[in-house]
Amino acid sequence: MTVQGTKIITHIKRIQWGRINMPGKRFFYVIFLFFTGITSIGQVFALDWEASIEGGEIYTDNVELSTDELAADEWITRVSPALELTHVGKRLDLSIDYALEALYYSDVSERNQVFNQLESLALYDLISDALRLRGEWSIGQFNVNPDLPLTSSNINLTGNRTDAITWAVGPEWEQRMGGFAEIDAYYLFGAINYDDVSVNNTGPALQDVETRRALFTLRSDSETVSTFSWELKYTNDQILYDLSSDVEIQAATALVGYQLGSDFRLTVLGGADSDYTNLADASLSENRWEVGMDAQFNNNVFTAAFGRRFFGNTYRFSWNRDQADRTFRVSYREDPSNTELLILQRAAPEEGIPTPPDAELGRPGSATRFIFKRADAGSQWRLFRSTVDINLFWENRENIPTQESIGDPAQVTGDEESYGARLDFRWELGTKTIVSFGGDWQRREVVRFDSAVNDQDRTDEFDLASISAGIDYTLGLKTSVSIYTSYLSRVGATSNISEYQQFMVDLRIKRIF
Repeated sequence: MTVQGTKIITHIKRIQWGRINMPGKRFFYVIFLFFTGITSIGQVFALDWEASIEGGEIYTDNVELSTDELAADEWITRVSPALELTHVGKRLDLSIDYALEALYYSDVSERNQVFNQLESLALYDLISDALRLRGEWSIGQFNVNPDLPLTSSNINLTGNRTDAITWAVGPEWEQRMGGFAEIDAYYLFGAINYDDVSVNNTGPALQDVETRRALFTLRSDSETVSTFSWELKYTNDQILYDLSSDVEIQAATALVGYQLGSDFRLTVLGGADSDYTNLADASLSENRWEVGMDAQFNNNVFTAAFGRRFFGNTYRFSWNRDQADRTFRVSYREDPSNTELLILQRAAPEEGIPTPPDAELGRPGSATRFIFKRADAGSQWRLFRSTVDINLFWENRENIPTQESIGDPAQVTGDEESYGARLDFRWELGTKTIVSFGGDWQRREVVRFDSAVNDQDRTDEFDLASISAGIDYTLGLKTSVSIYTSYLSRVGATSNISEYQQFMVDLRIKRIF
């Protein structure tokens, strides 16, 4: 549906409303305003919009993910209105994807809560298409400690989830220079704000951070065919914690590429880095180099590189093969990072880092740093009216000891590791019915942050497994109903971390307006 109207410029404010408590009458009043407000929004923007509401009942036999002896079942009523807005104009592009999730617990009403999830982006042309003002804003819920009960939804009351509001705003410059070169630059000022300061007294306090992100790239024109290509690039990332020492990462590089034929290119990169292990030194004092290649033939795309940075050797590799009925992919990367930097890189204006299938090894708001190593492999088969996905991953975080200051965790020397596999199957049983199955297994080794003990370098190793099955049935063009069952377990902990298992049934109906 398209509604015509005038255009305005929006701005981003720092607010804290990822999770709110709300009685029933107030919530349904909010839903009423939510849908009736669409008309008012349409009068302000020339936009496309789609509104929906989803509701249902959920049963779980272990609502807090406790041990079998303490497990308690619960019925939860879930109501979730959602709204998607898009606007493409002469000067303003806008996208908003928002959902409100209200949970009502039958046994203990004090547990009732309302959550917000949001992904939004606004681009406003200041000077033609070259200089734009960029604003992005997201709200979500995340697990805090990987050594506590983990859940991918807000249903379970683990005490291990927090709200996070991430926003950034700043100018963005993209311009071609007469067919000779291209400029790509931005400066983004933002923040990551967490709702809770600690979780069950089992780890360091969650710290809000302010962020500064800068990039300037001058490269040869990408639309001009040439034997030689070149690129000059500067990046600066600052993570300014509330209490811990600030982190600043700089890099300045020059890259030269040589084209061997139409499908093969060699690259050589050299430059300077800041010392990520020394928080007191943000200068470009460390050398950096890398040699690599890019190749493409038939349905295969390869990239590979080997180099050296201040912390050791670096590797990058990827292979993608896309055929009519199947795809294959393999990738590996190794870089210094921290949890907040990974969050920001996934939302960067340039091509970001794909969100891994498990994002639970990171500790939001904790000023820990690590060498991030990640390997992925996957394949998809598109069969007759069905799809099969298989994904394998391995992740390792080589923790770098941090400087001691107020709010910092103790120095961590142990590495953390996670690896596993996932299988998904989707089958179009009929024109209105889709059947799906899924299962995954993960082995994790994590460092414990336990304020009750002096030994901060203890590790726990355990297995996470889940199985799910469901049916989606289309009642009409805008109405669907689904039912899902799932089983979740964690076993094999080497310390006193509680083990748990859960069986859940989720019945829901969705209506699109």
